[in-house]
Amino acid sequence: MLKIEENVMIKNLVTMRIGGPAKFVITVTDKEDIPEAYKFAKERNLPVWVLGGGANTFSKDEGFEGVIILDRIMGISQVETPAGEEEKEGVAYFKAYGGEQWDDLVTYVSERGYSGIEAMAGIPGTAGAAPVQNIGAYGQEVTQVIVSVEAYDTKLEEFVVVPASEMKMSYRKSIFNSGENVGRYFIYSTTIRVEKGQLNPP
Repeated sequence: MLKIEENVMIKNLVTMRIGGPAKFVITVTDKEDIPEAYKFAKERNLPVWVLGGGANTFSKDEGFEGVIILDRIMGISQVETPAGEEEKEGVAYFKAYGGEQWDDLVTYVSERGYSGIEAMAGIPGTAGAAPVQNIGAYGQEVTQVIVSVEAYDTKLEEFVVVPASEMKMSYRKSIFNSGENVGRYFIYSTTIRVEKGQLNPP
């Protein structure tokens, strides 16, 4: 069952502590909640704003006359080699659900001796937001490790897998935050590829 709240102060949801009331805030905690949240907004003809950890996010004092969907879907795990990927010794794949903090994914992967994202430790935000702006630091970027995301496509109204080859990633950009697909996808989970090796933290 969806957790729906009315007139929630946005300043309490973002790290900048700025922002007036949101008409509705819906907290999603599992996959089935996502289409239900969008259905709620569509039935009321309200715009949707997806929010993870609230980092690097600003809002006006007058608030948001729409629905904020808070991503609180949690979980990190090592997974089998995805379809289309070549199985190689020393290479591993990890999946993080969108509500997980990016830094927790970095810690989880690094503690198991895998390299590829450790230089991005400390970057605020969630695993679901990381591919949106292709985060990076100290020579490492999400585009170097990402395999795919599973996302809810609001245009097709179904879950889809978006491979890295279709994300059009560049410096702090992807199809998720630029062009005609802005707002189209709710990123449910992110799968990355990393390798055993010497860790190079920042």
